[in-house]
Amino acid sequence: MNHDIFVLSEVHLCKTKNKISSEKYITRFCIKCSTYIEPKSVPSTENTIDYDSDGDLITNRTEFDNNAITLTIIHYNSTHLNNVGKQVWAASLLMADYIIYSDVFKDCYCIELGAGVGICSILASFKASHVFSTDKEDDILCLTQENYEFNCFMRYYFDAFYKKTDLELNVSFRKLNWFNVEKQHNGVNALHNLLYAKMDYL
Repeated sequence: MNHDIFVLSEVHLCKTKNKISSEKYITRFCIKCSTYIEPKSVPSTENTIDYDSDGDLITNRTEFDNNAITLTIIHYNSTHLNNVGKQVWAASLLMADYIIYSDVFKDCYCIELGAGVGICSILASFKASHVFSTDKEDDILCLTQENYEFNCFMRYYFDAFYKKTDLELNVSFRKLNWFNVEKQHNGVNALHNLLYAKMDYL
């Protein structure tokens, strides 16, 4: 495998990000977190173009959804192949939907292998009793923790919505090389769920 190859996630192809440094970007992901609220009326999908009195195009704005949470994620744009964990991948967004809409993670102990930027670990922490967020690279794990600390306050909104009372922060960050797991890690012997969104690189 050639680690010198630059890779760009398909998630970042369509929209300009907010650049916060020479390498880092920040993107906000809005995630609807309730299946229990009656759906709002769906606007017409008919393609119409309207103009105001000055002749300017009237654009349709997405209405703010009170049943959604917004995660602010620090990530890299393109990286070498061995640092793809610093990007946001479609697999993590699909896993995020599963975590939010499934009861599998409620009050359980789980571990994420290859946490990357931390989206899945953050969302799992809203439901699980404890999450072990792991990656095999120190710099990627630092990014995971940075994003968790940047977004952990969102759990209070989530907990209030689902009427949870235990607001203790519940994520541990561990360096873990899943190719060599002979070493015993304290606290991970009672896990119920394993988070791993598989990606194949051609």
